[in-house]
Order: sequence, then C-alpha cells, then structure tokens
Amino acid sequence: MHLPTLFLSLLAATTVIAKGNSKNSNGTEPITDKSLCKEMTHLEKLITTAQNSTKLATKTNNNQTKIDAIVAKASEAAVKLDTLQGNSTLVATCAVINEAAQTKKTCNKMEDLQKTIDTASNSTKLAAKTKGNTTKEAEWQAKATKAQTKLVSLTSNTTLVDACSALKTQKAEAKAAKDGTSSTSEAAKASSSATSGASRLIGAGFGSLVVAFIELYEVDWILSNSETSDEVGHGTRWDTMHGHNDINHGLANHDRPHSLGFSRDSDEIE
Repeated sequence: MHLPTLFLSLLAATTVIAKGNSKNSNGTEPITDKSLCKEMTHLEKLITTAQNSTKLATKTNNNQTKIDAIVAKASEAAVKLDTLQGNSTLVATCAVINEAAQTKKTCNKMEDLQKTIDTASNSTKLAAKTKGNTTKEAEWQAKATKAQTKLVSLTSNTTLVDACSALKTQKAEAKAAKDGTSSTSEAAKASSSATSGASRLIGAGFGSLVVAFIELYEVDWILSNSETSDEVGHGTRWDTMHGHNDINHGLANHDRPHSLGFSRDSDEIE
C-alpha cells in the first residue's frame, strides 16, 4: 500500500514547517496552518477536559473555583473552535498535518523500542547499562520482551513502515547536505588562510633579498671606486677608533650609488 503523495510531503516537511513558525520581531508567532491546527487541538483538549468531571477534579485537586474557571474557558473555547472548524480547507489540512505529526511520533517510538531490544540482546551493553546488577538485567529483559510485542504490532502496518522509511531517508539526506555544506565552508577557509600565509612569506623573502642585494652593491661600488687601499682606509672603511660601524659612514649622501633607483635611508624605490 502506497502513502498519498500529500501525506509524504507533509511528513518530510514538518520540520521545515516548524522552523517557519518562529516568532516575529514582536515576540508573537505568525499565523500559519500549523499554528491554527495547534490552536484547534488545544481548544479540543480544553473542552474535553471540562466535560469530564473525573479528569477535571483530578486536574484541579477538586478545587471548585478552579473547576468553574476551566468550565468558563471551555465555553469560550467552544465558540472559537466552531469558527475555525467552519473553514473546511483548514480542517482538511489539519487532519493531514496532525496525522503526519503522529506518524513521526510513532516512528520515533519504534526506534526506541528497537534500541531496547538491541540492548537486551547484547550482554556487554546490558551489563554496562545495568552496571552488572542482575535484578536490573532481568527487568530490562522483561521490558525488551514487551517492546518486541509492541514493535511487531506496529511493523505489521505497512503504511506506517513505509512512512518511517521515507522519514528516515529524508533525515539522512538533510544531514548529508548539512555536513557537505559545512565541509565545503571549512575547506574554503583553510585554502584562503594558506594562500594568505604563502603570500606573506613570499613578500617577506623578496624584501630581504632586495635589501641584501643593495648592501652588496654598495660595498662593491665603494671598492671599485677606491684608487688605493689607503684611500679606502681614510675615506670609506669602518673607522673603529671613532666608533663608526656603518659601512656608509665614510660616504656623503650625494656620494651614494643611485643607479638602482633605491634610497639607502628608506629602502624604498625613488
């Protein structure tokens, strides 16, 4: 038996609908089919409680004042409910939405039952769960037996099984899409960071190379323009006796080489 297309669509989209039901900027919830259906369900429960004297007494601890207040609210609820139920399209939509929500709830219950059964059949997991307490293990085994009975009954409904399978597939696809988006984003960030780091490294290396080249060029220029070693000693070499340690100290600014277009003072292209 195949599920109606509308039902499957709503089943897969119930999470999306819930997200779309987030509060407005003023703190109120937007009016949607889901919110109206939720309101109808609330009104129906209120009316049912007010009509059940036993449930009403239990809920209020048999406080007559509270009982009267609930009955009064139920009367107002009946008027609102009649108005909402007057919209046949809304009623039909709510029937499908409520069924889809109930199906999701049942599917989750089936998963819990299966987990209980799996734990009971795994001695290692069971021992860890019960901390080796044999009494608790026996209780868990009994619980698993009941879970098995319920699960068999639920899985006999092929329509329900198909719906749960569709829901499970939808969850897996959504998770895969989310993980894929996250991985792509992280990879892009890592690539950008690596590129930026490499650029800074290359820039720093090039700057050091230029400075070293200029210094070598100046020394070569000094030596090549010195007629004798004595001239170098008196005019341009380091004058350690006077504490001058700069190779350029013996040169006036106008004597420095500029053929490369660099200023030694600023290390910038002129």
